[in-house]
Amino acid sequence: MFLLEEKAVAIVQVRMHSKRLQGKVLKKLAGKEMLWHVVERLKRAKRLSKIVVATSDTKEDDIIEELALKNGWNFFRGSEHDVLARYLGAAKKFNAKDIVRITGDCPLICPQIVDKCIELYFFSGADYANNSRTAKTFPRGIDIEVFSLKALENAFQNAKKKIEREHVTLYFYHSKPGKFKMALLKASGKKARPDLRLTVDTKEDFMVMEKIYNALYEEGKIIPLEKAIDFLDTRPEIKKINSGIEQKFVAGKQY
Repeated sequence: MFLLEEKAVAIVQVRMHSKRLQGKVLKKLAGKEMLWHVVERLKRAKRLSKIVVATSDTKEDDIIEELALKNGWNFFRGSEHDVLARYLGAAKKFNAKDIVRITGDCPLICPQIVDKCIELYFFSGADYANNSRTAKTFPRGIDIEVFSLKALENAFQNAKKKIEREHVTLYFYHSKPGKFKMALLKASGKKARPDLRLTVDTKEDFMVMEKIYNALYEEGKIIPLEKAIDFLDTRPEIKKINSGIEQKFVAGKQY
């Protein structure tokens, strides 16, 4: 049964290596690292009990551990390529029974949508709830996935393909229908904008995000998602900068 006080643990997946934009998570927006903004925004979510930064154990990612220590963040280091193992290690270290997967390249992640996705997960009794993988209704970059430790352990034990180890939740929706109970949060109103790219995967994406932050960010506050959408709608020349970027494909689908 869904209880009002039930919460989940956010695990933020992050590393320095990126094929399209190297070191993107530490690029500065309004004077602060992009990862810093992701964590600060997640702190506003009421349904999170902890936030954990999960990076790889390679030397290249020592700098992420340093940033976590500097800011007093929970952090975990694990396999660079077996991200499924990294998530399970982080979940067990921080006693997470219910997990929210967030990636470190989403500096406009919305705490209210995080809460709604967690509530849907608990209320529906799903093994896996999301707002992006099974259907796109939100802007790209507002991607949230919630799943149980039991489901994660199942994936860890049974996912055999390299691609399923690299992409944490791929096994859930590659499994036969009915193996995992799933739930989907759909966008409504102003947030129903799958045409927008609010993730940072390329230099064009970062240019757009930098313009949003330079115009809207106020110290001690977070930029409301609706405000960022309004900003882009009134400045089509900025929205156009990354409108032609194609999302990476994983197993034949955009991921």
